This record gives sequence, structure tokens and C-alpha cells, in this order.
Amino acid sequence: MNDDIENYYAKALTVGDRANFDLKPLIQDFSFYDFCRNAKGSDNGAFLVITNKQYIIGYNAEFGQGAHVYAFARCMQDIKGGGYISTMREAFALDNELQRKYLAGKIVYEVKRNDDSHLANTDGYIKFTLTDYVQNKDIPMEQYELFQKFYREYSDEIKYVAKKFNFVVVYEYLDEAGNIKKDESQSLDNVMSYMKEHLVNKEDTLDEVLLQGSRVK
Repeated sequence: MNDDIENYYAKALTVGDRANFDLKPLIQDFSFYDFCRNAKGSDNGAFLVITNKQYIIGYNAEFGQGAHVYAFARCMQDIKGGGYISTMREAFALDNELQRKYLAGKIVYEVKRNDDSHLANTDGYIKFTLTDYVQNKDIPMEQYELFQKFYREYSDEIKYVAKKFNFVVVYEYLDEAGNIKKDESQSLDNVMSYMKEHLVNKEDTLDEVLLQGSRVK
């Protein structure tokens, strides 16, 4: 393998600053209204992570322009105590670990211009994937209680932006035949009802660092 090819693969595997950024300013006083109102284009993402001890909500890197995989990877790394994320493989492993252990919501709001009419089409959602595509997730009681806290603090705002900004709440799960099903509504009520029906009690409490700006029990 020549030097050019080696350098190409080295760059492809290196995440650089995409997964190495400070979460603190991105998770301070997050607002769904501001997130939708200030959207300028298609690169506008945010994230929600609900653990056993805290929930973390905020913008992806560069206040929404970064990819969700890096936001989730950064969050997982910081929960584990911090540190540099060196490769794509490490970033994806951290993202997978987070999705397996915790509840995660992918938040998106996009503004797209129609070339013919010059009108803006908008579309937004918060999406919970409550299956690993083999079976549905069990919801630990600790995480459900923090989801309730998130519900109390954001439910009314989400209902408001759902009407004003074409924003929906989505969750995915498997039906009895193993088919992926999607529920879509304009509030958190349906997803909370679903979670309540899939609660489990787990004695083990995962160690985690409480992030400054997160909401704790």
C-alpha cells in the first residue's frame, strides 16, 4: 500500500474535532421553540439522552450542524469520564453503547427551499427508537422516572411547536410479528404510555458522571 492510500484511510478513520467538542454550552437551557425558530437549513440537529441518573438535551456540535452519531458518542464518552475520541470505529462503538444502555432521542428540524416557488418547506421531529431490531427495549424504572421529568419540563413546549412548526413526536417498536412499527403524534403522551407498559426493575445502577447542564433526579 503506497503512502497516498495509507493517508487516505488514516483520514477516513479519524474523527478529528467532529466528536471532540465541549458539550457544556450546547446543553444549557435548550428550547424546542428556539431550535425550530432559528433553523436555517437542513443541517439542524439536537439530541436527548436519558440515563439512570440524568437527562441531557442539547444541540449537536456547532449548535446543530454536526452529525447525531458524534453528539451521542461525545455524550457517552463524557458520561464515562471524558477523553479524546480518536477514530470512527470508536465513535460508532460509543454511539452503539449509548443506544444499548440508555434512552435516546434524535431531534431534527429542517428548512428546505423550493427552487420553483422559493417557499420554505419545514419538517421536524423527535424520534425514539425503542427496539434494537431484534426485540423491543425494556425500560428501566430509573430512566422512566427521568423521562417523566423531561415530560413535565418540555411537554407543553413540544405541543406548541408541533402546531406552529410542523413538528412531531415519533417512536419505533416491533409488533408481535417482528415488524417495525412507527407511532407519530404531536405530543409526548403516546411514547410515555408505551414506555410505561415496558418497565423493568434493575438492581444494577450504572456508574456515570453527572454532566454540568444536565437535569438530574
